[in-house]
Amino acid sequence: MKPMLLLLSVIAIYIMVITFIGRVFPNMPCSIFFADDEWKFLYTIVNNKPAPAEPYTMEEAVQYIGELGGYKRAPSDGPPGLKVVWKGLSELYKFMTKYAIVLSCSV
Repeated sequence: MKPMLLLLSVIAIYIMVITFIGRVFPNMPCSIFFADDEWKFLYTIVNNKPAPAEPYTMEEAVQYIGELGGYKRAPSDGPPGLKVVWKGLSELYKFMTKYAIVLSCSV
């Protein structure tokens, strides 16, 4: 039970930090928290076009993750919250896993 609680605590802190950094330091590059394949994959999924060569900002990354988690970007909405970021990250990693499986099967 304790190892599972520890693992879930680390994941929760990671989600909180991403959300917090996206609000407090919006101009920080997203490559600090995400690997190259993660932020490029995120951009491609949300925008349906190839990712830029340079990493975008954390604010944009949190917005994109929020969109995957159900955030609507309505003018009256605030920035994406923890629950939406959690759902968005879950969706991102599901997409990445499926993509990796497809690549491994096609070889």
